[in-house]
Amino acid sequence: MSTIIRTFGFTTLALAGLSIHAGDFAPLMRVARNTWPEKTTIGVLCDYTRSAGEVQELAEAAGPATSIRVVDIQRRDQLIQGVRCMLEHKPDYVVLLTRDHVLPDYSLEATQAVRYLASFGVPTISTASVAMKQGAVFALGDRTRGELLVCKQPIGTISVALPEPQSFMASYSNPGTPASIQVASIR
Repeated sequence: MSTIIRTFGFTTLALAGLSIHAGDFAPLMRVARNTWPEKTTIGVLCDYTRSAGEVQELAEAAGPATSIRVVDIQRRDQLIQGVRCMLEHKPDYVVLLTRDHVLPDYSLEATQAVRYLASFGVPTISTASVAMKQGAVFALGDRTRGELLVCKQPIGTISVALPEPQSFMASYSNPGTPASIQVASIR
């Protein structure tokens, strides 16, 4: 009996690990592309040495017409310096990552970053519903249960078109070429 439970537990953990690494940026990027076709520069704040895989998943979902500007921070106390560096790179919008250990999308630091960016007119999007409480303009992914969540009143000085429910349904084909990735490191 214990062998069955251990095997079942191991199988469950293995499948959970697969779903975590599957990446659910494709629907999010589809909505972003349909809502903001002119916005082609995405910002990401993270510990790039540990989150390069997740950034690559984002790049694959974003496609070749997009540039991803990563600000690499290794510690939480580098957050404000990282956000200021991000603003220098002039992203059209910022995407929060799920698995980053320094700035995961559910953290207090992510809330601070979203609000600081919003005060300069830079919107943030995410794959998690928690981002809506932080000030993101929209969220879509496995952690929104596949529902497109849209902010009714963006915070700060954000002035962007907000997605319509049909923007999730509109087709967007990615030819398979990932976005380019540029990394600026805060040391």
